[in-house]
Amino acid sequence: MLSTTDFPKKQVEAFLQAYQNNPLKAAACSVGLDLYQGYIIAQKHKVLRLHDAIVQNSSGSCIGTIGEELFAKLIPEAVDVNLNISMHNPNYDFLLGKLRIDVKTSSGFSSQKGGSSFVYRFRCQNKFDCDVFVLFVKPDPEADQFDSAAYTHCLVIPSIFLFGNRQVELNARAFKGQKTAWSEFLMPIEKLAETIRLLAANTMPLPPDIIEAGRANEELKTEINKKGKNEKCNRTTA
Repeated sequence: MLSTTDFPKKQVEAFLQAYQNNPLKAAACSVGLDLYQGYIIAQKHKVLRLHDAIVQNSSGSCIGTIGEELFAKLIPEAVDVNLNISMHNPNYDFLLGKLRIDVKTSSGFSSQKGGSSFVYRFRCQNKFDCDVFVLFVKPDPEADQFDSAAYTHCLVIPSIFLFGNRQVELNARAFKGQKTAWSEFLMPIEKLAETIRLLAANTMPLPPDIIEAGRANEELKTEINKKGKNEKCNRTTA
């Protein structure tokens, strides 16, 4: 393997230019480098980003990247926070104006034995720190989970609708027009850009008292549930 001193100057410059607007691996591949060579050059030039330093090879991480890439393609004017903030990992992925947007992706899974119920599940623990969630889903269970073209729908959910909920679970019946939990937020991705731009142009940040009330309500629910579990456990062991 070549050392960084052996890389042609133009290749290094091309990589650094590409890395400004692309993930490390994509930037490296675009100029004929591998992941490790790109990592070494980025580190040497002190431009390595934390988002790229946390390298995950799980299928969940790869699928999550699909959603972020789709969002960036559909709304190119949105600022990718993960590419432009290097010192910490924020609770949202994109900024459009002052609108903080978190993007998640799910290929779905069978929630019951035999595959009788297919669902898409998302955690939303960061709901107090962003303004809207964009959740990409793959309607066809048989489609390749790593094919971005398979993710033809998404949910766009302002975070206030998630207060009191730790996760979003969409049943695949929603794609057949059936009313299910969260189905009112489901749309084809062709409507995503219009919806997000509308929210960005008209949405005001939630007042701090509403956010604090939401936090307090969630903490109370957690404490009640914890107390209930402890009482049940005590009755079982008595």
